[in-house]
Amino acid sequence: FPSHDIVKTKMFKLSIDQVASLPSFGYFVTKGLVQSVKMSDDGEKIYLTIYDDSTGSSLRTSTKYSPVMKSVEELVEGDEVILFGERASFKNDKDEWAAYNILMGVVKNVSNADAEAFKRIESARKKKSAGK
Repeated sequence: FPSHDIVKTKMFKLSIDQVASLPSFGYFVTKGLVQSVKMSDDGEKIYLTIYDDSTGSSLRTSTKYSPVMKSVEELVEGDEVILFGERASFKNDKDEWAAYNILMGVVKNVSNADAEAFKRIESARKKKSAGK
């Protein structure tokens, strides 16, 4: 087998307010509550903003990747999510570097209370279908 160089990618677990202090490159993981989900006018990009209830800080991310867009479309305000992102930058009209956040993935974080409720619902469905 030929040898391959393996590149390790470091992903940092950060609070929402820590993401703003990242340099204009790198990957991160954070969690928060969905504040808003907005589609661009042309429908080619979706914006997800999450916030931290305890600090009041928020984080805006965006993606054009359709599988991730579909995941975001299923979210509603107040959902707790775990977000995977990439910090990137571009040169703005003033020839300055501006940082932004690319949404790479998002997972709805189902709490234990919700999991218990889903178990009870599933149990009730099984009993009903069994005629009990």
